[in-house]
Amino acid sequence: MTKKRIIIFGCCTIVLLFALLLMPLARDTRIEALSTACWRGDVGRVRLLLALGADPNQNCSSAFEFTYPIESAAWNNYPEVIHLLVKAGASVNVSNSEGGSPLCTAAREGATEAAKALLSYGARTTTENGTSVLTVARRFGHKEIARLIEASPLVQPNQ
Repeated sequence: MTKKRIIIFGCCTIVLLFALLLMPLARDTRIEALSTACWRGDVGRVRLLLALGADPNQNCSSAFEFTYPIESAAWNNYPEVIHLLVKAGASVNVSNSEGGSPLCTAAREGATEAAKALLSYGARTTTENGTSVLTVARRFGHKEIARLIEASPLVQPNQ
């Protein structure tokens, strides 16, 4: 090998090693950026971050009080963001640290369009900890969301 090839090979190896070392950091940055974009309803940025490999199912406890990007979108009533996340593989039935779900968040906050989107993707009407989302919607006075949940084929009897 010539001296020039050895230098080029060495530089490429160093760059590759740095890339491999920094990849976990980049992944963490992407999930925080995705959660922030979902919170703000920034459809363009959500689309870009998903295209760059941000995991829509990754837990991000440091961004906001929410643990998943889809929960941020549900809280703020961004159905288009929910559609993008689900299309990218996000689960509509993730359970946050308190056992709640994105649909439960939408029901509590009165996010009707988000609730419609989540129900259209098969969101369960009972959370992992047994809370009835219908009860949550009624408790917070969101009658339209309660009607949507009652009309859902996924609603459990006696809710």
